[in-house]
Amino acid sequence: MRVVAGRIERVAHVADELKAGELVDEGKTLAATFVVLRERAAGRAAMTEFAAAEEFDPEMFTPADHAALAGEWSWLGRVAGQAIAGGPAGLIDDELANVGPWGFDPARVAVPVLLLHGEQDRMVPSSHGRWLARACPSAELRLFPEDGHISVLRAAPDALKWLGAAHRGS
Repeated sequence: MRVVAGRIERVAHVADELKAGELVDEGKTLAATFVVLRERAAGRAAMTEFAAAEEFDPEMFTPADHAALAGEWSWLGRVAGQAIAGGPAGLIDDELANVGPWGFDPARVAVPVLLLHGEQDRMVPSSHGRWLARACPSAELRLFPEDGHISVLRAAPDALKWLGAAHRGS
C-alpha cells in the first residue's frame, strides 16, 4: 500500500506541475487531457509535431466568442490568422510557458494588475486567472460568467478606464 501511495503522490505532483487541473476545469475529456499533458512534458519537438497534425477546432471558441469575432473583434481574427499562418511557434511558446518558469515571481509584482477572464473560456481555464490573482498580491481579478476567450474583450473599455485610474493614483 505504501508503494501505491508513493506513486499516487508522484503522479499528483506531475499533474500539478503540468497544470492538469486547469485542463480538466476546461472541460476536456480525460483522454484529451493526457494527450496535451504528454505533449507538454515532451517539450518543443513533440509540441511542434502535435501542432502540425492538429486541425483547427471551431468548438474551442464559445458562441459568444464567435459572435465577437464576427463583429467588433473581427480584426483580431484576421491578425491571429496571419500569426498562425506563420507557423505554430507562438502557440507552442504559450503552451510551454504554462509548464515552465516564467523568469519572475508573480508574488513580487508590485504595480497594480488587472486580470479579466471569461469563465466560459475553453482555451485558458478561468482557474488559471484565479491562480494568478492569488499568486500576485497586487492583482484584481474580474471574472465574466458569460464570456469566453474572445468575448471577454468587450470589457476592454472598462479595463482602460481602470488603467487610467491606476496610473493617476501612482
